This record gives sequence, C-alpha cells and structure tokens, in this order.
Amino acid sequence: MRKKTGARDRRIASRNSQNKLESLGARKVILRPIDELRPSPGNPRQHSTAQLASLGRNMRRFGITQPLLIDESGTILAGHGRLEAAKQIGFQEVVTQTDPFSA
Repeated sequence: MRKKTGARDRRIASRNSQNKLESLGARKVILRPIDELRPSPGNPRQHSTAQLASLGRNMRRFGITQPLLIDESGTILAGHGRLEAAKQIGFQEVVTQTDPFSA
C-alpha cells in the first residue's frame, strides 16, 4: 500500500527542492534585448516558415511561455526558433534564462 503524503510533507519537499536549486546556482529569468543574443553556430535545427509563423501566432496570443536558454556570453543554447519568431513579429526583447553550468 502506498503511503499518503500530507500537506506538511509536500511543503518540506518543496522547500528542500528550492534549497537544492539555490545551492546549484538556479537560473535567473531575465528580459533581454534581442540584439544582445547570438545563435549558436552548432545549432542543427532548421525551422520552416510555417513553424515560425505558428510560433509567432502563439507568442502574440500567449507571450513567451518558455524562456530562451543562454550561456553567460549570450549564446543561445535552446530556443533558436522562438528567437526567430520573436524577430518576425517585432519583439524587441525576449525572456531568457542563463545556464550556470554551460561554461
């Protein structure tokens, strides 16, 4: 039989997870100008015009719901398609997270 988890146990687990993230150098979410970001030269993905248009429509409707992952120098690690779609619809800034372990 499975043990039931109470509210107190969930709070402790949540607090422990937060402490672990903080000790690992949790990623900070920052709004950055598009001009400060550089695509990774090793990015293998290519997005079709239809994919970028779809991303752009969703960004207009919902905003950027998943930040672009970048390294300390502003090179994009994940989110190249989101950046291109943001440029196409006229965004000047995008939400980013810096990966502290990318060095």
